Amino acid sequence: MPITHGLLIMKEPLDKILAGTKTWEIRGKATTRRGPIALIESKSGHVVGTCEVVDVIGPLTLAELQRNAKRVGARHAELYYETTFAWVLHNARRLPKPVLYKHPSGAVIWVVLTLLAAKDQTQHRRLRTTSIHQPGSRLRTWSTSSSVTHLCFFTMS
Repeated sequence: MPITHGLLIMKEPLDKILAGTKTWEIRGKATTRRGPIALIESKSGHVVGTCEVVDVIGPLTLAELQRNAKRVGARHAELYYETTFAWVLHNARRLPKPVLYKHPSGAVIWVVLTLLAAKDQTQHRRLRTTSIHQPGSRLRTWSTSSSVTHLCFFTMS
């Protein structure tokens, strides 16, 4: 399944997710998204990893959140959201090298990634690549005519 969305997460909790010590991402709303996602370090301009969203649990009570402190990666003395949900993450992996991307205006939770089906270099050129493609990486960025920057994960064979 291709990666179509990147989740923005602050550095400290993201490092715990990538280390495997945090498997629940706490959010104020549920998500219907399941499957592989990119992990984006907030305020860094970098995609740093991938994981899978496998479930959403909640709304959670403070007692439930505290009982699952290990999964959350921290002890909570209060609920940060009126309704609190745990997005269950599995198979988190750090990319060998962070990949730059241009943050779209207004994105605070998800960044939409666009699948590039074609592997043909001429088609890549027609998309006007605007940032570097790191050799061996499976990620490419380009700009569309609407000035929106997209990230592209594609399969290399």
